Amino acid sequence: MARWFDFSNDEYQFYELGALRAKWRKVPSHDAVNAIAEAHQYYDFLKTMIVGRVQSWSHPVDDRESWFKPTPLVLSARSGAISSCISAGSSIIECAMRSHAENRNLRELMKNKPEHRTFGKVIYAWKKHGVYSSEIATVVDDIEKVHGRRNDIHLYASFGRSWEDVVNEEIEILEAIETLFDFFQSLEPVLVNV
Repeated sequence: MARWFDFSNDEYQFYELGALRAKWRKVPSHDAVNAIAEAHQYYDFLKTMIVGRVQSWSHPVDDRESWFKPTPLVLSARSGAISSCISAGSSIIECAMRSHAENRNLRELMKNKPEHRTFGKVIYAWKKHGVYSSEIATVVDDIEKVHGRRNDIHLYASFGRSWEDVVNEEIEILEAIETLFDFFQSLEPVLVNV
């Protein structure tokens, strides 16, 4: 069956990269700030326009009755869009967290070559660090939730799940991503490494 799509509000103002760099200015690496700003611009577009505003119709514009109502983005398309949001959002969190972890010179992380400093290794090193582990204590559950979901985007993970559970999980994971954005935007870099 054909569907026709439009937006509940088709106006969208892209975040300017300079404004996003300013939001992420406390991330210790200038290169990380630039990469995060670019990814954040795309993340916000996906979340706002695709997940939040795309709606579909069963008839083309000329054939619609005045009483026709649009439906929100349907489950499988919405799930794909949210998977893209999770991928972009978790990459932003990983980059910010790694930059802060390297700034803190977390020994368990720094003994790995840069190309092997994965999200999981960053989380492990920070959680186990005696001095800095308390910094992430309030958000470690969200970090692990986002990391776990990012690693579980595969289709096999969706077998046998109800649509209500999927939608509720999607809402929770996007909230966790936004919480972590706020956290890592506010986290101060350290001046002296331990």
